[in-house]
Amino acid sequence: YVLPHEAVRRVVLDDTTYSSVAYKTMPVRAGLRDRIPEEYERVGQAIQGGQVLNMDAPEHTLHRRALQRTFTHKRVNAVKPTVAAIADDLIDGLVDRGGCDLMQEFGVQLTLRAVGTMLDLPGELLSGFHAWIADVFGILAPIDLKAEDVTTPDDRLVANYERLHAAYLTYTELLEA
Repeated sequence: YVLPHEAVRRVVLDDTTYSSVAYKTMPVRAGLRDRIPEEYERVGQAIQGGQVLNMDAPEHTLHRRALQRTFTHKRVNAVKPTVAAIADDLIDGLVDRGGCDLMQEFGVQLTLRAVGTMLDLPGELLSGFHAWIADVFGILAPIDLKAEDVTTPDDRLVANYERLHAAYLTYTELLEA
């Protein structure tokens, strides 16, 4: 089904009715508070709240403009050879194994390594970048989820928050440097 341009435009411009703010961090039950400090939860909230896809105007517009200044045509073209080399490296590894999950083992890996390269992440942080992104998604929850309804096993939730907090400190330090 194809929607008329005017209907799409109305939805995109009406962030009161059709808000993009749909996700938050996984809520922490009181019984886990001794294992997941409030500071860890605040870090998760800051990261989730900072996702451009989870913002409405005017914040979305400001962040999108900042991204557009980073991911310019000139910058993208400059890293094309590097991205092609990353793709070749990934494909070589997949061929050697004889098969793959194309999305997880190629698409996601290529995207994360390319973005990490464009952000000039040091090589030693690139491998952790993928794990960090997985942890961001590991604590992602619908905006209306209540702590008592969380089904993620306690140990996994605690581990996600611990790793996310450690990564946050690492990347904050990198940005400050």
